[in-house]
Amino acid sequence: MANLPRRKYKVCREWFSPAYSNVVWCCPEHGAIYALELRARRIRDKHQADKAERQANGCMLRERQAVLYTLSRKMFRKHLR
Repeated sequence: MANLPRRKYKVCREWFSPAYSNVVWCCPEHGAIYALELRARRIRDKHQADKAERQANGCMLRERQAVLYTLSRKMFRKHLR
């Protein structure tokens, strides 16, 4: 097995040599804190993606409304002639 590199714990930032590749905390309390941080990051990323999608949909809606408005104006002008 390859020698695993030195790492820092994610919460308390102390250096260690992990016994396994998936070790990222030193005690259960820090594991819980790290899990809460991951959950908060996942929620924040999802919120940002939803916001970007809503903004993109709003832009498309305004463009469609502008096209329909110009078409209706053209038809109205034709009707007046």
